[in-house]
Amino acid sequence: PSPAPPASASASASASASASASASASAPAPAAPARKLSYKEARELEQWPARLEALEAEQRAIDAQLADGSLYAREPQRAAALHARHAQIEEELMAGLERWEALAARA
Repeated sequence: PSPAPPASASASASASASASASASASAPAPAAPARKLSYKEARELEQWPARLEALEAEQRAIDAQLADGSLYAREPQRAAALHARHAQIEEELMAGLERWEALAARA
């Protein structure tokens, strides 16, 4: 009988085969032509810059308030609420930027 290949060789061959199979399985099907923006989406795209600027302005205002170290001693609950709102704004900004980019790519 012939000697069995080393376990690492068969594992790497198996991994290569499964990687190429999963790559071909996850390859996107040919995309349909990108559709134009609807009227509603076009209005949304126009509004994103102002919405993002408003969020950034609110975030800057919160940063200024949090920069005052005495806030933590005077109003710890308010400081915690400002930190929470800051994090929420950060998430909204990221989601908003992604949506704006997606709409702009189709425009």
